Amino acid sequence: EALRRDREARTAAAAAAEAAARAAAEAAARAATETDRRAAQEAAFARLCAEAGFAGIAAFEAARLPPGEADALEERIAGFDQALATARAAEAEARRAAEGVAPPDLAALERAAEEAAAEQRAATAAAAALRQRLSDADRLLAAIAEAGRDLAAAREALELRQELAALVAGRNPQNLSLEGFVLRSLLDEALSAANRRLRAMLRGRYQLRRVEDPVRRGVGLDIEVLDEWNGGVRPPGTLSGGEGFCAALAMALGLADTVQAHAGARRIDALFVDEGFGTLDEEALDTAMEVLAGLGGGDRLVGVISHVAELRARIPARLEVTPGRRGSTATFRIG
Repeated sequence: EALRRDREARTAAAAAAEAAARAAAEAAARAATETDRRAAQEAAFARLCAEAGFAGIAAFEAARLPPGEADALEERIAGFDQALATARAAEAEARRAAEGVAPPDLAALERAAEEAAAEQRAATAAAAALRQRLSDADRLLAAIAEAGRDLAAAREALELRQELAALVAGRNPQNLSLEGFVLRSLLDEALSAANRRLRAMLRGRYQLRRVEDPVRRGVGLDIEVLDEWNGGVRPPGTLSGGEGFCAALAMALGLADTVQAHAGARRIDALFVDEGFGTLDEEALDTAMEVLAGLGGGDRLVGVISHVAELRARIPARLEVTPGRRGSTATFRIG
């Protein structure tokens, strides 16, 4: 069985070898044919290269263009041919149109061209000058606009200052200056302080106040007296001697309080009252002395300058001045 299989395999191998030999022979024949055909083609291509002006196939290969470039050259050649045809047609048309036309005067045309160039240069210079003038005008307009804005701002500031100056000078519906307004305010403050003193002196009968006159406007520093007992209003000059002295003393003390309040709360350590006591009756004199005694509380010194003999018994410490032929003498007395 093994011998049989070997014989079959040898027979198949011999058949395959015979087939392979036939195929090799056929391939060799085809190769020879292809070699002959290629040699013929190379010879024909060499002739064509020689006819085209190439020294050989190698020269042709060196001159051959990359793929796609030949197509582009062909398109450029076709475009050139078309443009050439168009130009030739235009030339022919121009020749037909120029038939019978006299040649131009080139010298005259050159002179005209020179004149036109000179005119162009002059116009260019004039345009440059006009542009410079326009630029200068634009700068001037900008400066004028800026000056206008500055002028408007200055006018606005001037109007504000004029209004403020008119207000300070009293040119207003109230005819009241800033100084008058401040003085009225200070006077009201002094009257308020004076009334606190006056109520204690005259048992609250009189009150000092500033005259409010709606007709006569202005500073308005006049003072009137309000009688709290009957509601009447009277001028300060109608007060009796004692009442007038008390009112004047209260006003002086109120002014002192106001000055002290507006001077950084500084104390007024000494206060001197000159005369006026001779017009007081006994009761008013007692009241005035009580007020003066109340002012001397603390470290404040209150001095009374008077010729009234009744005050000697009321003032514990006195500096008596006695006139004489050789001059006045001063004696300090206590008790």
